[in-house]
Amino acid sequence: MASPARRNPRELEAPAPALRLTDDLLADILIRLPALADLGRPSAVCPTFRRVIASHSFLRRFRALHPSPLLGTLSGQCGPDFLPA
Repeated sequence: MASPARRNPRELEAPAPALRLTDDLLADILIRLPALADLGRPSAVCPTFRRVIASHSFLRRFRALHPSPLLGTLSGQCGPDFLPA
């Protein structure tokens, strides 16, 4: 039976290259969350996430991609009647 291949100890100790998470990359990831209410949990994770989420440019992009749902309309024919959508 063949013995398992031996690895060089230096290969095992070499650290993996670090991923540089820039604000732009983080914003592109967070913009894919489905609703505005889903931004609360990542905002509580760390100050960097909160800074990106609270920026005006991010919130403007998020609202453009995820408009508020239409809940209904008001009809004023015989008093204020709410017509759900």
